[in-house]
This record gives sequence, C-alpha cells and structure tokens, in this order.
Amino acid sequence: MKWFKEQQLWLRATILGGAAVVLAAIVLLSVFVIPPAVRYAQAQRLIATDPAGAHELFYNMGDYRRARERAQAIQDEVIDSRTVHSVEFAGVQWLVLEQRDGLALLLREEALPSRAFHGALVDITWENSEMRNYLNGQWLNRLPQNDRARVVQTQVSNRDSRFGTAGGENTQDYVFLLSLAEARLYFADDQARVARFGNVNVFWWLRSPGLQENVAAIVRSNGELGIAGSPVHGGMALDRFVRPALWVTM
Repeated sequence: MKWFKEQQLWLRATILGGAAVVLAAIVLLSVFVIPPAVRYAQAQRLIATDPAGAHELFYNMGDYRRARERAQAIQDEVIDSRTVHSVEFAGVQWLVLEQRDGLALLLREEALPSRAFHGALVDITWENSEMRNYLNGQWLNRLPQNDRARVVQTQVSNRDSRFGTAGGENTQDYVFLLSLAEARLYFADDQARVARFGNVNVFWWLRSPGLQENVAAIVRSNGELGIAGSPVHGGMALDRFVRPALWVTM
C-alpha cells in the first residue's frame, strides 16, 4: 500500500511538473514567437498600401526572420522610385520623397516659420490639432490656384506610439506632417533629414505622438528622430518649425 501511494504521488508530481513546463512553453511562445510572427505578417500585408508602416514594423523587429533586411529593401525600393529628387512647386523647392501612380509625395525643403503644434498644452492628436487645421486651411488656401488644384487628398495613417500613446483616428488630408515611420523610411540617414530655416538648422515637427499625449514627435536640428517628443505648446514648442508634406499630380 505504501508503495502504491508513493507511485500515485510520483505520478501526480510528474503530471503537475509536465503541466508547468507546457504552461511555461506557452508563455514563452506568446511573448517571443507569436507577437513577432503577427507583426511580421502585418508588415507583409502593408507593403503595397503603406510602405512606411511596413518599413517601421520590420525595422523594429530587428533580426527576427531577417526583418531588418526587409525594411532596408522597402526603403531602397522607395528611394529608387524617385525619377527626380527635388521640384519647384508653389514657387519654392520641395524634396521628392516617393513617386507612384503618377503622383509624388513632396516635402518642403526649407522649413516654414516655427509655430506651436497646438494652442494649449493639452492631450491632443494630429486629428484634432491646430497644426492640422492651419495646414489644411489657411496655409493651403494661400497656394496659387493652379498649384492647389494639383494637391491630392490622401488618407493619413495615425498609429499609436511605441510607448502606447494614442495616435488618434486616421485622417483625410491635403497637407500633413510626416510621421515617425515616414521620417525614417524616406531618408537614408540623419543628415538627409536636417532642415534649415534661413541659414540655421532647426527642429521640426512630426505628426506622431510622443511619450505622452501632450507631446508630439520631432526631428532634431542634427536630423536625429526625437521619438519621446516635444510639448505641443509652450516655450520649446515655439522653437519647432514646420515642413508641410503633400501628394501632388506630376
């Protein structure tokens, strides 16, 4: 009888031990395998419609299934799509970031004067920001009529930040700021992202959220990406400049 009870205890311990191993394996699988696999599949689906989003997902996965190489391939393809690197539009020079289907994505080469992202230091997304209203209203309406007619309304993707900060709803815009993903995709290095106002290198706004809901991402004066962001209003906000981006017919 004693031997039988010992065997029962041994069998129970073996079963429990095996269950613990299985549970641990499931946890490890969910943490290290399943999420990257899901993100990898999502990135693949985005390549045709949202290369910036696909590039960002692959880039942030590092060495997983050679994801960083996939990101580089997307960037190379976008850069190779440019038949010209700059054009004149509305009387000033613009960088050509991407060309497809008879359209070109332009970014103003010299920054506009500095202005706050929003009129108060509050939680805000691109969708509801005063910057968006300004660019798609007052600023757009000042363009010459023949140039304004070439600007194409497009869906703008507004993802949450890597910190979990809400990016807000996607928007339909004629004019927009680049996102962090786009600012990474369209420039080969930090130096290529440097913006000038007059003879001075300046900080410039991106539309992506930063570390908190009341800050927006930026590009620093040396071209580095400021993913933590800058307050949308107040002292520092007045030192952040503006580079409008828009899709136009070629």
